[in-house]
Amino acid sequence: MHRKANLISPMARFSLLSVSASVASGTQTQGNLKVVHRYVLFAAMALALCAPARADIIWDWSYSSNQFTGSGTLTTDSTLTSGTYEILDISGTMGTRLSPGVIQLLFPPNTYLSNDNLLGPSQPQLDSSGLAFSTLGSGPYFNISYVGLGNYKAQDPTIADNGQGTFSAVMEIPEPATAVLIVPTLLAFALFVRCRNVKVRKTNSGKPA
Repeated sequence: MHRKANLISPMARFSLLSVSASVASGTQTQGNLKVVHRYVLFAAMALALCAPARADIIWDWSYSSNQFTGSGTLTTDSTLTSGTYEILDISGTMGTRLSPGVIQLLFPPNTYLSNDNLLGPSQPQLDSSGLAFSTLGSGPYFNISYVGLGNYKAQDPTIADNGQGTFSAVMEIPEPATAVLIVPTLLAFALFVRCRNVKVRKTNSGKPA
């Protein structure tokens, strides 16, 4: 199953390394605790500012009819506009049952049979303009569209199925955002240093002057 990774930006990575270095090699003083707190705040701000503005959505799709079969993944944007997402990319296979081809390229809108490459979150997930793409070894290109009454139709330049196909696209569960995973770690570093400093102060207070 494909996933779109949430990459940590260079600035956020630098912040994490700085916190680790401060905790590992800093002196056991109250001043060191203040420094670590500053790094935690800086890192949290860096994560918020450097995080991607949007995260694309991955879908597992499949198509089946009397002539064709296909499956793979779709990538859409994350903005629901007028009830649909824009399809940005497609991968997988599509073709006749005896000779499916590897999907090569998503066609831009209005390339083949007026495709608009729009995907809905619930059935019917495609409209009458549908989704179009090219393949290697079969096709050489296809359009999958909705024809009504719960049925879909796939066709290439030479053949079309009976218009009673089934199409579905299921959204994959997104991974937690990077900040959700990293910020608690930074706070744990700060708590560790705080507890260590308290212990040092108690130890020093018990020593004779």
